[in-house]
Amino acid sequence: MVAEVDIREQRSPVAVGSKLKVARTIKGKAPKEPVVLQLGSLGDSSSPGLLRYGRTYLLFLGKQGDGDPRTFFVKGGVEGIFVEEAGELLGMGRFLQELEPGRASLAGLERKVKALLR
Repeated sequence: MVAEVDIREQRSPVAVGSKLKVARTIKGKAPKEPVVLQLGSLGDSSSPGLLRYGRTYLLFLGKQGDGDPRTFFVKGGVEGIFVEEAGELLGMGRFLQELEPGRASLAGLERKVKALLR
């Protein structure tokens, strides 16, 4: 899914919910107003993997088992989060090693994922 954060809220003492504005999906269909749940706390600098405002992300998501069709988790933890910043593709996953160094972009990663899903 390619999306931006619309609203973030503390859902519990240990979980943050980020409601997304979906630009497009690569596989599957996104529900209206999907929410990604992540461990962490708003305003806590020790929660660096939390989705932030003002960025477009490519996210690998899985369905939460809570019965709510709108809630998801990031597959692989932070490894399922990719963002383009200042012309450079950033992510903590090993998938970046599959792309050509210096030429990686969010659009390039999206094309690679689509090719793998064929």
